[in-house]
Amino acid sequence: MSEVLVPGVYIREAPPTIRPVAQVATSIAVFIDYFSEGPMNQAIDVFGLADFERVFGGLDRLSEGSYAITQFFLNGGTHAIVIRVAGTDAGVPAIAAKSHVLNKSGGTVVLGLAAANAGAWGNNLRFAIEPTDDPSSFNVSIVRYADATKAPPIAIANERHVNLSMDPNSPRYCKSVLAAKSLLVHPILVTGLDIPPPVGTIGAGVTAAPLTLNSKDLTFTLGTTGGEKITLSTSGTTTLANVRDAISAALRTQAGLGGIDVQLVTDPTSTTTPKAKRLWFRNTRRDRAFNPKDTITVAGSAISGLGLSSPSVNIQEYVFGTTAAVGAQAVSTPDSATGGDIGTNGVPPTASDIIGQRAAQTGLYALERADLFNIVCVPGAALLDTPGKMDEVYSEIIAYAQERRAFVLVDAGSDMGADAVRGPRDFMDAHAQLRSDNSAFYFPDVRIPDPLDDYRLSDRGASGTIAGLYAATDAKFGVWKTPAGIEAVLRGVPELAVKLTDGQQGALNPLGINCLRNFPIYGNVCWGGRSLNGADAMASPWKYVAIRRLALMIEESLFRGTKWVVFEPNDEPLWSRIRLNVGNFMMGLFRQGAFQGDTPSKAFFVKCDGETTTANDRNLGIVNIQVGFAPLKPAEFVVITIQQIPDVDQG
Repeated sequence: MSEVLVPGVYIREAPPTIRPVAQVATSIAVFIDYFSEGPMNQAIDVFGLADFERVFGGLDRLSEGSYAITQFFLNGGTHAIVIRVAGTDAGVPAIAAKSHVLNKSGGTVVLGLAAANAGAWGNNLRFAIEPTDDPSSFNVSIVRYADATKAPPIAIANERHVNLSMDPNSPRYCKSVLAAKSLLVHPILVTGLDIPPPVGTIGAGVTAAPLTLNSKDLTFTLGTTGGEKITLSTSGTTTLANVRDAISAALRTQAGLGGIDVQLVTDPTSTTTPKAKRLWFRNTRRDRAFNPKDTITVAGSAISGLGLSSPSVNIQEYVFGTTAAVGAQAVSTPDSATGGDIGTNGVPPTASDIIGQRAAQTGLYALERADLFNIVCVPGAALLDTPGKMDEVYSEIIAYAQERRAFVLVDAGSDMGADAVRGPRDFMDAHAQLRSDNSAFYFPDVRIPDPLDDYRLSDRGASGTIAGLYAATDAKFGVWKTPAGIEAVLRGVPELAVKLTDGQQGALNPLGINCLRNFPIYGNVCWGGRSLNGADAMASPWKYVAIRRLALMIEESLFRGTKWVVFEPNDEPLWSRIRLNVGNFMMGLFRQGAFQGDTPSKAFFVKCDGETTTANDRNLGIVNIQVGFAPLKPAEFVVITIQQIPDVDQG
């Protein structure tokens, strides 16, 4: 507090009495599975199918999760967290494609790059070293092709990093710049100060003095394609720029050579003023089946005058994922320090891959780095073929979800036999350890079109579809609304794996098994809203999905919204502020219709006073806050009583 010594006016800012409690998101869905690309064992936020396709490669036949994510966004999901995990194939894990470049003398690897993450996608990366006017710098162009084996290849992503240096003390040190800026590659080896050789064919410096090249010829060979002789017909003397234009025009008329680009670059070692220029030839993939390993050679009577007597001849682009050294490119061996060069995807994960390690924050525990999530889906767990492994995975996930106040959607797999009642019932009997307040199971599987199989229908677990339905219901009505009913239409689901009857659902519903149904007019809908502890015999207070998810939302919101209380003086002024802030939050939910009761006093209470926090609690540094609410229970059974009115003499 400032001292008041001199007569005058003093301004003091009083601390706020209201600290609003924000309602947290309720439908951030986690998907853990095998994907063809993307960062490994990292929790990556994805905000739509375009994001998912860009980062993780989209649909993959081996990835149940890729189909679940597609269904999630199709059914109303807006925010997913995706964790890529993979197993090993014959002892070989998922590997990032690599490329290694030798120095000019061809003896030492000076630059090694790896694809930004593991997978065969990296085998379609290519990069080029480009010369600059500075002898100590170079440019790097990186391109990703849809399929580098196609002719011509189609580029789907490009990067260019300019004025890079091999000097670790430079602010443009290539290792630092590529590590920080590139989305396609990262450096794995940078040695020495030698600049990697540029791609293409580059000649020696030619001074600016006029050239006399009348009736002199050049013959270009690109790979195995040889062009006709080009005769340079220039009247009198000419400049190197004019010669460049003449060569470029002539090449465009030659079959198989029209893609060669001719550029003038400064010779950084030149001592003349202006500095000498060099001719640089590269194939740009315009007119022929592009092969990055092709070289361009030049012969003829004009080569000495153009600095092409002893040019630097290199391939057109450095290749990732190769087993053959070519040009200035070397290849590492699988047992070397940098590993093999060919990128591999690995295989669908085992139970241990999915669970991961908490200390290393891998697998499920990559979520340690995620701030908030609400729903967890692991579609691939149902496909684990080792007995007991599915239970191991889901038990770990459910325990972690309870810790993080999240909800788990269990996929059971499609092999439940022909009996629509006995199959899911026997499944739950065999996997009773999956029953939890924080989990739910939906039956049957959804049958969706598969774009990778000519859009034929294939059976998939319902978790992704239901997670999207949760998100859509939360956005439209609120988390307190049961995500089921005639409005809970399953989008992108033309068929269900089993068409249930009322009698069959009547046998499953009391067991806490939520059914997906097909009704005329409405189509395929979700027709159940119980948690896996919602079996009638269990009499759980968290019988219904909506009530449990509402409680989780309130818990998480208050957990985050009351952190300001820590270290505050523990007495009535603090308690009254707590009652005010938490009460305002609960009143907001009441006004949205989250609770039953026609008045706030019937709908919820907030208690924090000398009764909840005793003198002993205060001595221990504890403040106790009690919050209660009256949940809205779904009208699961609607009973209509019809009665005849007897005839009455109206006279």
